[in-house]
Amino acid sequence: MAIDDDIRPGRCWPFPGRAGQLGIKFPHPVVVTHISIDHVAKDIALDTTMQNAPRRFMVWGYSNSESRNFPSIHPPRSAPQPLIVDPNLTFLPIAMFRYEIHGPNHIQTFPILQEIATESFAFDGVVIEVLDNWGGETTCIYRVRVHGHLEDRN
Repeated sequence: MAIDDDIRPGRCWPFPGRAGQLGIKFPHPVVVTHISIDHVAKDIALDTTMQNAPRRFMVWGYSNSESRNFPSIHPPRSAPQPLIVDPNLTFLPIAMFRYEIHGPNHIQTFPILQEIATESFAFDGVVIEVLDNWGGETTCIYRVRVHGHLEDRN
């Protein structure tokens, strides 16, 4: 449901609590450029719907290929890697941002970290880590979009 384009009220991927993670595996390696988060437009949402909106995010790119040389880049906050544990995966923090429920648009797009964008790393997938929400007892992700292009194999 978190990648579906139907963002009518109630059509979200809910999880209990204020924090959680969503993994997205790509069919082919992707050079990620931006992440978009969609939530219900505030003019048609209930107050509780807006409280359940995710607020702060950390995005991790991952690869299962030994041929990818990820640099030793420290994440913008001190935190362990995502909860997805697989010794064959290498994680790299690629974005940290805040979704604004009072912003002018309910669809918000965020660039990845400049030092990652400059290197054009290709990832096999991403983990969207929701660090907190806007005060609700549950969190609802209406839609996540990952923007980028296929890895150039030349």
